[in-house]
Amino acid sequence: GTMSQVTTSIETLFDRYLAIWNETGPERRRAQIDAIWADDGTYCDPVLSGDGRDGIDTMTSGFQAAYPGHTFARPGEVTRARRRVRA
Repeated sequence: GTMSQVTTSIETLFDRYLAIWNETGPERRRAQIDAIWADDGTYCDPVLSGDGRDGIDTMTSGFQAAYPGHTFARPGEVTRARRRVRA
């Protein structure tokens, strides 16, 4: 059904987003950012922020430098509420 397709595409997007945080190759990470973030996309949480693709790239590479070897994984199913998703 349609909802199943939406959930699958959200999970795919979520997994692609996590792959950016796990990618330590600068060129591969930037290609992943360019593939899923809009030119003017922003990221903001209580600790980190990045404006545009360059800012998001700088933010993720800085995080990796501060926490070498740390990886992210989706703990379970992705759920959707209003305009937000979480896992």
